[in-house]
Amino acid sequence: VSTQSTGTSRRVSMGRKRKYKGADGEDVAYVPEEEVDPPAACVLCIGGLVVASAGKDLSAWSVEDGAMKFSSQGNLCGHTAAIRGMAASADGNLLASGADDKTIKIWKAEGGCFVRSGTMAKKVTAVDIAADGTVVAGADKFGDVCYLESGAAPSADDDEKTKFCLGHMSIITCMAMSDSGTLLITGDRDSTIRCSSFPDGYNIESFCLGHTSYLTQVLIPGDHNDLLFSGDGASELILWRHGTGELLQRQKLSETDDCPILSLAFCSVNSVLAASLSDNSVHFLRLSSPGANPEVERISRLERQHPVASLAFDAHGLLWAATCALTVEGDATTHLTAFACSEEMPKSTYSEVQESHPAHAVMSAANAKVNSFAEGVGLVKGVQKKQRPSKADDQETDEK
Repeated sequence: VSTQSTGTSRRVSMGRKRKYKGADGEDVAYVPEEEVDPPAACVLCIGGLVVASAGKDLSAWSVEDGAMKFSSQGNLCGHTAAIRGMAASADGNLLASGADDKTIKIWKAEGGCFVRSGTMAKKVTAVDIAADGTVVAGADKFGDVCYLESGAAPSADDDEKTKFCLGHMSIITCMAMSDSGTLLITGDRDSTIRCSSFPDGYNIESFCLGHTSYLTQVLIPGDHNDLLFSGDGASELILWRHGTGELLQRQKLSETDDCPILSLAFCSVNSVLAASLSDNSVHFLRLSSPGANPEVERISRLERQHPVASLAFDAHGLLWAATCALTVEGDATTHLTAFACSEEMPKSTYSEVQESHPAHAVMSAANAKVNSFAEGVGLVKGVQKKQRPSKADDQETDEK
């Protein structure tokens, strides 16, 4: 199980600088045309815990009574910059996180005890963990994937060296690992989805090619290990059979091109996929006939006041949504909302839980510090055009 924010909380270029030939044949510096400005908020469900991050801190609450079980705030082993992704092992014992401080960290889910940390070359964009918890993989802005073994006991080293697995030609924006831990699926800003053996990433199993905008999310839906959902910066959702790279179905969730998919979550209880978009909407789709001819149909949607940065279903089918917010002091904090599904089939609808619901205690505890939403500080997924520099600017830069 993994979740990741689709970028950084400030405006960043979604790609490396390259060279291209100008009209006169001279090399001209390439500047990415698209910039992404999403929030730093993630949510993850592990057993009876809801784990959420905002900024550099992560916290966990009990679903039963809303009590906080642990927080990394003030922990000297915690992250020093915004967390971009979290993942948990299948047994719920280990939690992994990756952040802008160029580290991936492993924690004990019970009590939040720090286990070990590994360094990456660049800021971490995505993280995932093998189902058995033995290894954690992290992707960075170099387009590389490295991994760190969890080990049986906490490490004495502050930061260990990660091992290289594979590399893309551009920034890796999303990542998913199979339940077996032998397949790693990575998506990048150049619209490419690559399926590679893990940890031997040089063995490429297949490519899934069909997106026309940068990738924001990839997700293996529950027990359907042969299928893959992917979302991009133009609100397009595609269903694949990733083993062969076969495109099974595609649909656009928004009429506008400038409306990225921020998060995907799949519920194995009722085969529902939830997708949040930058236009403040959350779409619900149902996966039917997952065998020979799988199809996805829309069933309902929600409209929120603020964009939802991250989604996660718990074991009971409850949907948790995280939004980046601010405290009175201006620090990042998480705003959590839980949604329950009606029993009406097939057009199931989701609505925010009432105060009598046990999940409301978690919402109250998590949202106690919320003063405002990070509209101006962490604008969600706003894509803006950036002008190419003039030749004079290039020459001046080269001289410097």
